[in-house]
Amino acid sequence: MLKHQRIHEKVYRITGGGCDCYLIDAESPCMIDCGCSGENIREYAGRLLEKAVDTVICTHSHIDHTGNAGFFPHVCMTERTAIGAKNPMDEDPGRLRLDYIPQIIAPGPLQVGDLTLEIILCDCHCPGNIMILDRKDGILFTGDEIDRDQVLLLPGFSERRGQYHSSPAATVGEYRSMLMGLQVFQPVVTNLCTGHNGSPLPFSVIDEMISLCDDVLSGKEASRDCRSDTYSPDMTHFPFYEANYCRYSRNGCSLVYCMDDLHDRRNNSIHIPATPLHGICEENKQKGY
Repeated sequence: MLKHQRIHEKVYRITGGGCDCYLIDAESPCMIDCGCSGENIREYAGRLLEKAVDTVICTHSHIDHTGNAGFFPHVCMTERTAIGAKNPMDEDPGRLRLDYIPQIIAPGPLQVGDLTLEIILCDCHCPGNIMILDRKDGILFTGDEIDRDQVLLLPGFSERRGQYHSSPAATVGEYRSMLMGLQVFQPVVTNLCTGHNGSPLPFSVIDEMISLCDDVLSGKEASRDCRSDTYSPDMTHFPFYEANYCRYSRNGCSLVYCMDDLHDRRNNSIHIPATPLHGICEENKQKGY
């Protein structure tokens, strides 16, 4: 069941649908991500604002962020996101809304009616992954590139038949470089709105994640036990032990990453598939998704 919480004068966080989604109130309102519950989140958002919500921007291709996109007339995502966004993964395709034609967006300014946003390409948690900056209100919508419990650096899921990994997992070094690129926004960003596990978070979480990466890159020992209260072996996207993943935590932040190579993703993700979900997604491609 969908629920909402007002986290800013013009922003609501909507939960209960697969991921944390965000509704920006404006003359032309906009959703950031849309979940996968099958519940009509567009109608829910419209009732909340008492006006039509016609646009959703998807931060990345994982079905918990795109599964309800077909409720919206305008579905915005990067070209790489669009390739994998209709793979149902481990969800029931019958309750998803995959009947949409995506509008391809690129890094840079994006105008949604009277709302001015900025698209930032990250490409670490998932190929084509973006963050969305609302500079006026000081909010950075991070998708799953930042998280209160853990950030996952997994290989990309199947984008064509016969493919288990569409790309190797991003490395810790690449993730750190992406985070460093966000420092330019520190003067204007007050809140980080993440894809799971509660928000808003302060910008200082990015600083903490950079320090965490520094620890890993300097050789500090991580744990081969990747579990947390919100990430466990019974989940299909939990890595096989043979995939060589580990977890490093620091001051409440955690990163789950492949140890094959910390700097060059071309040498990462040697064990295929990395998770049971990678196999499921390849099977879905064989079925035509």
